[in-house]
Order: sequence, then structure tokens, then C-alpha cells
Amino acid sequence: MGGRVKVHRILPKSVHLYAIRELRPHPQIASTSRHISQGGIDLKHVTWSAETRTLHGESEVVAGDPYVLTVHVPAGYSLVEVDFDGQTAKHKQDGQIAIAAHVPEKTRHVSWRLRFEK
Repeated sequence: MGGRVKVHRILPKSVHLYAIRELRPHPQIASTSRHISQGGIDLKHVTWSAETRTLHGESEVVAGDPYVLTVHVPAGYSLVEVDFDGQTAKHKQDGQIAIAAHVPEKTRHVSWRLRFEK
């Protein structure tokens, strides 16, 4: 993106929240739905495996609160499989943005895995 951020017009009494991350050559977490820090509170561990083309990590989630991982997916990659604690989860990809969603039954620590094809 050339080091530029496009900022949209902000209307009075409104807020826009931007998560600014260093661009990586592989899929990476851009944001989460848990907290205004967009991952600062809930993400406990995130690792990319080039060998298996898998992004995996651990998060603190809240019972009944839909938890969404928003992922930047570089050109050439496609998100093909998502699981939270071994259970298949919903996901979709639109261009270079993918989302993976999970609604936890309990407030707890979960492990997740997003597998990509190239």
C-alpha cells in the first residue's frame, strides 16, 4: 500500500477505528472483534507456519460474544479451513480480507487454526 492510509471523512459525533499493522508477505491477523484494541487484549499467541501454510494462535473469548478474526490475505493465498479448539468454524474471504467467526459457549482460552492454500 506504499505506507499510506486512506482515512474516510468522519462525521460529527462518530468514531472510526483503524488497526495499523506491518504488512507481511503471508496471511496475518488484522483485527479481532473482542476489544477496541483489535487483538491487544485477547490475542495471546499468533504464529505463521510457511511449511503448512497455517496461521494459528490462542485467544481469550467471552461466552455468547461472537468472536471474529479479520485476516489480511495476500494475493495468491486462499483461506480453506478454520477451526477453534478442533471444531470447524465459519469463514469467508472477499479479496484480500478473510473473516473467521466463532461463538464460544464459555468464557475461556481457545486455540484456533486457519489453513490457507497457495
